[in-house]
Amino acid sequence: MTISLFVSMLRLAETVKYTRPETDTGRWQTARSKPIVPLNKGMFTFSIDRQDVFLDLSKRFRGLRPDDRIMPAIWRTILMRIAVGDNVIADVSRNTSVRDRCFPSEPDGMLDNYGH
Repeated sequence: MTISLFVSMLRLAETVKYTRPETDTGRWQTARSKPIVPLNKGMFTFSIDRQDVFLDLSKRFRGLRPDDRIMPAIWRTILMRIAVGDNVIADVSRNTSVRDRCFPSEPDGMLDNYGH
């Protein structure tokens, strides 16, 4: 269920990207230079260069993923496709100074900004 939810949210983000394809380089720079940027009604961006969001999600997925033979393989395949694709996660990965935190398939032992 968790992987399905993740893929559905990625599809949602990609649909928005498809319908609003112009990339604003100034906004990338703002998102990199500020800790967070207000979006609307209490929603904020995450810091692209200090982001722990993808690493935290990877750790959570790792904790929820069953240790059977098939689910880890499915998860690694999805992450590999995301890493080499043209998608919102790959966009962030290309524009951050902490690329290793962008959905590592084995996040165990990786430290976030708070030493966790």
